[in-house]
Amino acid sequence: MIEAVVFGLAYAVKGGWLKKLSFWEKWSKRYDILQALDGKAFSVFIVFLWALYAVPDLALFLPVAWLIGIAPSMGEEAGGVGRLGRAWGPYIDHFDRTFAVKEAVIRGVFTTVFLAVILGNPFLLLAGASFPAVYWLLQTAYWKIHGKDSWAYAEPVYGALIGLAIAAGL
Repeated sequence: MIEAVVFGLAYAVKGGWLKKLSFWEKWSKRYDILQALDGKAFSVFIVFLWALYAVPDLALFLPVAWLIGIAPSMGEEAGGVGRLGRAWGPYIDHFDRTFAVKEAVIRGVFTTVFLAVILGNPFLLLAGASFPAVYWLLQTAYWKIHGKDSWAYAEPVYGALIGLAIAAGL
């Protein structure tokens, strides 16, 4: 079950979650530290360390699969899914929420399909497809608690679901 923590952290870091922590403002003035500790590079490093521990034979392939899956931005899909009473972004501006949710399912599956193939784990496809539901629920929760829109709660939970799917298939 350590996979839930590892992938929850990796997915949250990928999305810039460290910026939400109070000590981050001190470090954010140093661009090199900002780039090293926040974003896709550090997220891939977290997955690499886990793979060395859990599946050493695949330690070179899993971080690459993770990077391919997380490389495209998910902001448009997260905004298109929105929360209770509101959605935002280019999908909503040019299409509608139904289109945005379909795109979010596709992007969610894209996030996990390469891991699913390498690990031979179909649970990862289900975890990936949960993207719209997880984001809608947790963006709604964030809005109810804080009165503003954010996917800060959704990212670690979505990553943890990916980790649980990995654990279920190992």
